[in-house]
Amino acid sequence: MKSPNYGEDPQHYKELIAKINDGSDFPMYLHRNGYRLVKKSAGSMEFKNDRDSIVLQTSRRPVTYFNRNDSLDKGLFFKYLLRRSANFYMAIKSGLEIMDRSYNLQNMELK
Repeated sequence: MKSPNYGEDPQHYKELIAKINDGSDFPMYLHRNGYRLVKKSAGSMEFKNDRDSIVLQTSRRPVTYFNRNDSLDKGLFFKYLLRRSANFYMAIKSGLEIMDRSYNLQNMELK
């Protein structure tokens, strides 16, 4: 079955986005994509790579983020994906695929 486009059923996509924001493991996604954990506290985690310094507010539900290197790069997980995807539909597809993965970040070492 083909999904409707956003104009035909915006509520469908709003529900998918909420599901992606709530059900994705943002810290492990960053780790798996070349970011290294540099700081961890009770309510936040900071990840870095060559370009970005992403701070996750893990005490919030859903988890929010901001990029120390770009003041406009902040929000929920779906916005992170959208800014790095070719288009809206690719971001939705990526988010749903990421939700299906299971990760364990409990014993990740700080570098």
